[in-house]
Amino acid sequence: MSGPLLTDPAHERLTRLRQAHRPPGPMLPWELKAVYRNRWVRFHSLPESKRYAPGLTRIHHPYDGGADVILPTPEERDRLCTRHSAWLSAHPSGY
Repeated sequence: MSGPLLTDPAHERLTRLRQAHRPPGPMLPWELKAVYRNRWVRFHSLPESKRYAPGLTRIHHPYDGGADVILPTPEERDRLCTRHSAWLSAHPSGY
């Protein structure tokens, strides 16, 4: 079978809707630390200990070895780092 691929109009509408209403900022998780450098911190945690922060002013992005966290202000990030210093990455850049 040859010829052009047919697209699904519903998929195209949903894609446009998502693009129109998604929050500003990066779409890819690994870009978070570059875009929100002054609010980003990474914690290492045990598997299955994932917790999700409510609201749009905070981002909690879990991964197998811990989580990346974006907070509303650098001050809140610093308080969280102080409170959970044992969980912070030992890497000099926080990775």
